[in-house]
Amino acid sequence: MKICLIFLIAAGICLFFLAEGLTYESVFWKNISKEITDVNFAWVDSQDQNKILLGSDKGLFKTSNGGESWKAVLIGINKKVNSLYVDGDSIYAACSSGLFFSSDGGKTWKRIFSQGSEEENDCLYVVKIKNREIYLATQTGLFRSFDNGLTWARFKGRLGRLPVKMIAVDGINDFVYSLTQEGVYRSSDNSDVKRVFVSRPEDSQASEDYETDQSEETNTPLINHISVETENTQRIYLATNKGVYKSEDSGENWQHFPDVGLLSQNIHFVFGSEDSGLLAVIKSGVFIYDKVKWQEVSLRLSMQDACFLTVDNRGNIYVAGDSGLFVTENSYFSANNLRGYRYGPGIKEVQSAAVEYAQVIDPTWIASQRRLSRLKAILPGFSLDYDKTVSAYSNSQFTRYNVGPRDWGISLTWDLSDLIWSEQDRLIDSQVRLMIKLRQDILDEVTRVYFERCRLVSALEQEQNNNADQEMRIEELTALLNGLTGGYFSSAGEDCSRRVNRDVELN
Repeated sequence: MKICLIFLIAAGICLFFLAEGLTYESVFWKNISKEITDVNFAWVDSQDQNKILLGSDKGLFKTSNGGESWKAVLIGINKKVNSLYVDGDSIYAACSSGLFFSSDGGKTWKRIFSQGSEEENDCLYVVKIKNREIYLATQTGLFRSFDNGLTWARFKGRLGRLPVKMIAVDGINDFVYSLTQEGVYRSSDNSDVKRVFVSRPEDSQASEDYETDQSEETNTPLINHISVETENTQRIYLATNKGVYKSEDSGENWQHFPDVGLLSQNIHFVFGSEDSGLLAVIKSGVFIYDKVKWQEVSLRLSMQDACFLTVDNRGNIYVAGDSGLFVTENSYFSANNLRGYRYGPGIKEVQSAAVEYAQVIDPTWIASQRRLSRLKAILPGFSLDYDKTVSAYSNSQFTRYNVGPRDWGISLTWDLSDLIWSEQDRLIDSQVRLMIKLRQDILDEVTRVYFERCRLVSALEQEQNNNADQEMRIEELTALLNGLTGGYFSSAGEDCSRRVNRDVELN
């Protein structure tokens, strides 16, 4: 008996998760870096996801087959790669021993930035804007070149003296954001510099080691990473030791995201886009912000110290750290799909919309009908009677009629058996059985169409060329779901595609 009970409970749990649809626990991860560990940075070709560059403590590695094999393209003493900037065949590698440049996809290299001391040579981040302007973050300050790296100039003011951990660029408004131990500084073409996020007062003693400074207890958040959204460059995200912050106006004002669901407030990395939603990396995992709380997507990820994340144009998530580079193994669970962007709303929402649209099985209606049935049994049957007597008396002279008396009668009757069961209850039960059958038929049809559409979308996403037949079938299934839900499926899908603008609201 116990075995049967355990089996039924397990089956019920399985059915529950199937009914819920896709879950974050279902995300599988694959290590594609082989023996390469301690990865600091990864670049994935937007045109071909098989082409990847890895910057690690041991150098720079390249693959053209999605990680099946790797080739070292920049290794040697002090060739720790902290970040990369790639523009076609041009590669800029910010290393612990300077900035290295290759114009032929990594075949040959030359060092284009080198200073006197080891600390001055420690390049942490590099970006290129416009055609020839390069920004370089180092342990001793921010440098800029206007001639593609031939000559360099140290930034004026505090940005030229502070360790700059990383740089983010708003190419639309020509803003450059520099992340320092004092906060985030925003600069523009005319060299105007403004601190838009404060980590500590400017007159504080600058720490020689940014990582050591992070461990100190402070009242203001210390920043680990900054991200500018590609679709809306005025939207900026900060990963701090006190959670995630967001600005909608290029850093003028900031809001703090709720921490509900996060295992740690110390965020190492943050990535935000309209397609992929908001992703955050802590030391041991990856989380996605789902409207009101964080959900972990890395339960199956084997990594102890994650430090970097990126998303390709198919929505696959790449996470780098001490154990190497991992990618979501099945694109069905890419960031876009987790957010419901490509498959529309979840199965539970679609089922509820279909049942509501068909107006079947409303529990409140059933309860009200049963209540009215009991009230009917309490109310008596009512009847009104009227009677009169007519008598006649006659003789040879006349006939006399007499009317009366006039009788009125009222009767009240109860059938007390109706308090227990009545004919009305039988009719209600008959209607309920019919609606339950109709509800089950609707749910079966909705579930079948929904997951058939999911499978087709997933299969179409894997193909290199467009499949007109599959696309037509997807449109047909979408129309069926709209018909079953009164148009809810497509309207909810449009809401999901704008989820960053509308759904992510801070308390």
